[in-house]
Amino acid sequence: MNHYTRISLSLLLLSSCHPGDSTPQAPQSSPSSSSAEGNEEDAVWTEDSRWLLPGSEPSFSFTPLSEDEDECSFFVKRGYGQVNVPSFSPDGRRVTRMSRPHGGINVSQITELVFPEGFRGYDYSAFYGYQNLLRIRFPESVEFSGPLIGCPNLTEVYLPESYTNVCDEFLRRCGNVRTVHLSSKTESIGSSAFEDCAKLLRIDLPDTLQSVGSLAFRGCASLTSVELPKSLTEVYTATFARCTSLVDVQLSEGIQKLGTQAFFGCTRLSQVFLPSSVQEISSECFMDCSKDLTLYCETKERPEGWAEDFCGDSPVKIVWGAKRSDVPSYH
Repeated sequence: MNHYTRISLSLLLLSSCHPGDSTPQAPQSSPSSSSAEGNEEDAVWTEDSRWLLPGSEPSFSFTPLSEDEDECSFFVKRGYGQVNVPSFSPDGRRVTRMSRPHGGINVSQITELVFPEGFRGYDYSAFYGYQNLLRIRFPESVEFSGPLIGCPNLTEVYLPESYTNVCDEFLRRCGNVRTVHLSSKTESIGSSAFEDCAKLLRIDLPDTLQSVGSLAFRGCASLTSVELPKSLTEVYTATFARCTSLVDVQLSEGIQKLGTQAFFGCTRLSQVFLPSSVQEISSECFMDCSKDLTLYCETKERPEGWAEDFCGDSPVKIVWGAKRSDVPSYH
């Protein structure tokens, strides 16, 4: 080591130590609020340069819906963990709507939103940025809603009895959703409503259900069984396509039509009972299902409305004049 190298190393060591102390100086921690509760290691540094700790009070922005009405919309500016939305704004207006956020916000550490009675719905993209939101429970007062965009880690959704029409793309690509509680009065489920909810374990479809849109459950790879109620008359295009864990499909006597690729790619589906009410089956309805697929048909011969390629080019065994009790997996 030459003379100049030794001088450089000495200066470097001196600059990293306290005067008169050979111990390197520890980096200073960022300031934290002395009034906030929680552990500092759990803190989140917000965009407005404030520490956000567990137990911190959330911050909201309110906007009157109309100068002539006593209602307002809101969005959360900052929050941590469970956030309870207030019933009224500071100026006394009732909170009825959640608006799309704007400006600097920090909502990524919110895990649950609790809405007050009187809350009626939310704007498109109102949930943008809620990356760690796990649960949503809407009150009975909800009247309208749109897709829950921006909630990739959502696991549970509770819909009130008053919410009877699930909109298109409601939970599309919410890949971590496991549980959805529908209203017992649900009348319709929109197209792609639960598409690619890969961890959805089950869905209970009520007897009031009248329509389920195309692609509604496409790609629900963890769904193992589904029972379609008597109130439902048609399964639309690709409604249950690529439900690769689906092994049990119960079609009621009310079903009249199965759409194109309705059960396409359900690779574990090996047995299905088709009641005599099913008079129309479109192309590739059961294509690429289990190689051992057996269809137990209540009719004694093929109805005219069944497409020639309703199983595509996949092999299928058909038992005509069967009863529901003939299906081994239904026992």
